[in-house]
Amino acid sequence: MVWLYCAVWCCGAVLCAAKNGVVIASEKKVPSILVDVKSVEKISLITENIGVTYSGMGPDNRVLLRGARKAAQKYYLQYKDPIPVQQLVREVASVAQEFTQQGGVRPFGVSLLIAGYDADGPQLYQVDPSGSYWAWKASAIGKNATNAKTFLEKRYLSNPDMELEGIITHSLLSAILHHHHITSHHITNQPIVCCVVLQMRLTPLF
Repeated sequence: MVWLYCAVWCCGAVLCAAKNGVVIASEKKVPSILVDVKSVEKISLITENIGVTYSGMGPDNRVLLRGARKAAQKYYLQYKDPIPVQQLVREVASVAQEFTQQGGVRPFGVSLLIAGYDADGPQLYQVDPSGSYWAWKASAIGKNATNAKTFLEKRYLSNPDMELEGIITHSLLSAILHHHHITSHHITNQPIVCCVVLQMRLTPLF
């Protein structure tokens, strides 16, 4: 499992919750300036009200994302209601955990940040390669996650009741400010993607 956690370290993402929404800020890295940035997807929709970003191996993320969408659609066809955020997270985490104990397969080399809005309000969860998951007020994964979490902790302690606008600012700052040797060239080649999860909708800001 050690090398899988090393793979997860390669690219950063930040997730923050407010009273009226959830913000996902993710670093979108490309291996070359010749790569079309639009072809690299770091933030995806699972349902109309649940979004996900990842840190780690992109192909593994696609497998878990496809499974999450199938689970959400199955729930909707059976109950005619959107799947609750926590239940979807539990489904994804169960799949990840199964791959840690079966022969002939390897665990997923990816950590997920899942954000959504349902009857219980805005929620966010982190899912690790082991299948463990936790609910957070704000979290970060990948490169410089420790620094990003420290930054977010200070902001939440000073203003625990922030609205969505404040959360957007802090999410972007925590995603940007903790890169090493930030320069205009650095930011140009590593653009930040930010999305806001509102009730029944995920709206890109950039």
